[in-house]
Amino acid sequence: MKKYILIILSIFICFLACDKEEANRPYARIRTLGVQDISRSGVTISGEIYNSKNLSIEDHGFVYNLQSSSLPDGTKANTNLEEYFEKESLGRKNGDGFFESTLTRNLIKNATYLAKAYVVSNGITTYDEAIEFESQGGIAPVISKIVPDTAYYGDTINVIGNNFSIQTRYNKIFFNELEAKIVQSSDTLIKTIVPERDWQWKSKSKIKIELGDSEIQSLPDFYLRSPRIDSASTKTVVSGMTVKIYGSNFNDLYGLCIDGKFANYYDYNNLSDSLITVQIPSNISIGKIPIKYSHLSETIIIPDFFESTKPIIESVSPLMVWKDTTLKIRGPFVKYISGFYNYGTPNVINDSLVHIKINYPPNANKIYGYYNGEEICAKDSIGWLPPIVKAVDPSVAYSGDKIIVSGERFFEGLLIVFGDNLIRADYINENTIEFIVPPINSGQHNIEFQYSQQKFDVQESIYFEVPAISITNISPSIAKRGDTIEISLENANPNEYFSVYIDGNWADVVEVNESSIRAKIGNNILLSDYPSVKVNNGGRIGILEMGFQAIEPWEQIMEIEDFHVQYSSIAHPNNIPVMLTRKYYYGDYVLLQYNETFNNWDKIATYDLTGTYPYVMSKDDMMYFVSHDEDSEARKIIKIESYSTSKMEWDEEGSFFYEGEPNSLITFLKEEKIYVGDKSVMKSFDLKKKTWEDKTIVPTDEYRPNNIISFAINNRSYILFSNIDKTNDESNSEFWEYDSDNDSWKYIPGCPFYVNYYSTFCSDNQMAYCTINQYDSSKKELWVFDTNNSTWENYLPPAERCNSTLSFTHNGFLYYGYSDGYGNGLDMSRTNINDLIKLEE
Repeated sequence: MKKYILIILSIFICFLACDKEEANRPYARIRTLGVQDISRSGVTISGEIYNSKNLSIEDHGFVYNLQSSSLPDGTKANTNLEEYFEKESLGRKNGDGFFESTLTRNLIKNATYLAKAYVVSNGITTYDEAIEFESQGGIAPVISKIVPDTAYYGDTINVIGNNFSIQTRYNKIFFNELEAKIVQSSDTLIKTIVPERDWQWKSKSKIKIELGDSEIQSLPDFYLRSPRIDSASTKTVVSGMTVKIYGSNFNDLYGLCIDGKFANYYDYNNLSDSLITVQIPSNISIGKIPIKYSHLSETIIIPDFFESTKPIIESVSPLMVWKDTTLKIRGPFVKYISGFYNYGTPNVINDSLVHIKINYPPNANKIYGYYNGEEICAKDSIGWLPPIVKAVDPSVAYSGDKIIVSGERFFEGLLIVFGDNLIRADYINENTIEFIVPPINSGQHNIEFQYSQQKFDVQESIYFEVPAISITNISPSIAKRGDTIEISLENANPNEYFSVYIDGNWADVVEVNESSIRAKIGNNILLSDYPSVKVNNGGRIGILEMGFQAIEPWEQIMEIEDFHVQYSSIAHPNNIPVMLTRKYYYGDYVLLQYNETFNNWDKIATYDLTGTYPYVMSKDDMMYFVSHDEDSEARKIIKIESYSTSKMEWDEEGSFFYEGEPNSLITFLKEEKIYVGDKSVMKSFDLKKKTWEDKTIVPTDEYRPNNIISFAINNRSYILFSNIDKTNDESNSEFWEYDSDNDSWKYIPGCPFYVNYYSTFCSDNQMAYCTINQYDSSKKELWVFDTNNSTWENYLPPAERCNSTLSFTHNGFLYYGYSDGYGNGLDMSRTNINDLIKLEE
């Protein structure tokens, strides 16, 4: 018990000693007097300093905080807790006395606060007891200046103004809704750090401060510093060049364009935030060009940043090259010229020097390439060292023989030139090539080389010889078209091909012997009196002028270009040939009368055709036209119209309903009647009575008669058509004779040809003349039918073959006309009927 009494006594003694020490230490005393006024702009509060004993008052004022937060108590020798409450400092003061101040910042309306006065003297802060008040609000912070007003992420800036909280924790500052870190606060200054990049950033923004229940945005704008381009590794550029660009803040740069074209740059090219490696885009303009880039919503353009030029080839060496030669191409920026691979594989040494190892002969002597689609050409030309020929073996050869050429500088792809012939040499090595002699004419031939479009000089002292061929005889000495002649030759090569031309026209070679050939003269070209004969034997040409005497009954009498013979038909009113045709393709139909004196056709009338192309026939001065048409009620009809050549008048004769095809019609004129019909119907029209009468149809079992020819000779009428579907007749065509007195038909067997669309018929006295053009060749046939004995005989036909033809007889002559495949133009020949040459069976 005694022990505990001693302990308590010791503690009491210590307490009395401390209190005595504190009472002996000099410091001022403070008293909080109370609230003087509360308004929407702040709270006015007063206090009193006493017992300062002439001490220096280092600071005095008030501290306040929300009722829920703490304030310091008693007397403190340090200020470690000051960051947890608001403080209104009034500064130094002399001696005791009353003071007051209005608290305006960081006051929340309708919130309860605690406040107390404080005084600092002799390094000791003394606080009085707290008083309580309810705030009606305070003065909001004011931002007057931002220093600096342009900065970058992570930079520290000063926000200058009034009514900021002196406590960092109470101020909140935002850049575009991005909260920033505050490093220092006072009532007039906030030091803050610009927030890191975020999608909310804009290049220009307001700074917002929140304090208590107040919020304010800066009137001055804050600018986020844009990426800046300062310089480049070079200002003279070409497309494709790699350039280093220097500056700052490149991490936020995008959409870099040079001359309006996007430049390629990638993250791995960004060596730092101040360096970008870019490639100059293609097709940039020549001259000063801008650079442009974007940052946030801002576009920055630096005009005339680069000077664009184009590469130039200043020199090429050496100028004479061959395989494996290294060609040196020099000039500003030649590295950026493409297309040098035409000569070999380029090896870029530097921007102004490119080496090319020649792998193959160049296609042209000029060295050229391309830059942005423009051809860049050197002023110097290079030459390929020409091949050298030292010997050829053998020195005498024919077409098809192999020749070995010895020499120097031969290469793969070398061509040998013989006139217009180019042959590819077989490359053995640089000293040997081989080639097969092409079809060339006889004589001495120098070997001329070419590669692509480049020709090399000819070495005229080195040549080989091709022996000449000559024609020694033609047998028989008199021949006609279609005959076979034998051509005797000297120095012929039967192993090579032969071609023969008579009067410049191809003839068919039918037999080849050691020293002669036999050829058949074509029947498609009129022969001159003494035709020339040319033989080509493997390229060697032998010519014999006036090779033989030709028998030619036909003569050319007319060549008219401005003509259209298609769809033509001929009749003989008053025994004068008159042609119905279209003078131009799809033009008007015209009647043309033959002018024998001038060998021409004179227009006598036009024909307004509403139906299909008509069949034409004549009697005395009258012409009759039978066509397929429609009546006023759109019913198909056969109609007959007439034209008087003496009166020059047209008239309608008659018509009947007809459901057949117009190209199946049979028509002919016998005495005073026109007969019209087909396989299923036959009628006659009496020209005097203007009446129709039914007649017996053709008794053919042909499914559909085609290519129908119908005509009348004196007192006989005939029809001829192709035999397509009939199988019980050995003939290719059917030929029928009509007896108008008995209205009966008689079949005439033995027609020796196939009548087709290209056949043409005419007649004279008791004879009918049929000229046939074959489908599959240029073969033409002329067959003459004798009505007295119903026989066919083959004669030498007219020349030329064409799709559009016509024929007629007049004054003892047989005429034949033709045009080209489209019916354009008219060429006409004729022969005296008595001069026709009969062909052997």
